Amino acid sequence: TRLVGRDRDLAKIQQLLQQSRLVTLAGPAGCGKTRLALECAHVIVPERNVYWIDLTPLENPALLPNVIAGRLGIQEQGAYPIAQRIFAFLQNEVGLLVLDNCEHLISAAAQFAKQLLAHCGDMRVLATSRERLRVTGEAVWRLGAGVPGAVDPARGDLHPVSGAESVGVFGLSQPGKVQGLRLGSDLRSQTYPAAYMARL
Repeated sequence: TRLVGRDRDLAKIQQLLQQSRLVTLAGPAGCGKTRLALECAHVIVPERNVYWIDLTPLENPALLPNVIAGRLGIQEQGAYPIAQRIFAFLQNEVGLLVLDNCEHLISAAAQFAKQLLAHCGDMRVLATSRERLRVTGEAVWRLGAGVPGAVDPARGDLHPVSGAESVGVFGLSQPGKVQGLRLGSDLRSQTYPAAYMARL
């Protein structure tokens, strides 16, 4: 099945990423947040390096920086705190960090995103979650029941998109790969070989 409403949503999310350095795709489980984020990553890679972090298996919020460092290939042991070494690694990057499935780690993900954006001026963050991160300047694109809409970062209110297609049905006609990330059932696995998605 095709990704319903893809073009309209992708265009709007790209616009939000130009206007805000933190964009969250928010909605209930099963509404297609991860697949839409992956589509966004495909579109953005010609302009930015994309780093994909799946937070689904993580249970301890305190280990979030360790998981991110591992995906980036940064050693956990070092002279400086691990978060500082992540920021140093990404400081000169023109990149997009995708934090997928943040809902069970809201506070930790929000704090990390806030610090990352403060230290790395050319980075953007795209998060998927059942709820917004509630970080200053965050733009939210809501998915699921009803009409998709964007939340104004300054006011926090919802702006419906008139005539938008349903975003509730997501699928792929066949499996694919993005730098070792397999689409489909393996997307959320801890065993995928790529630490991040770089330029295609």
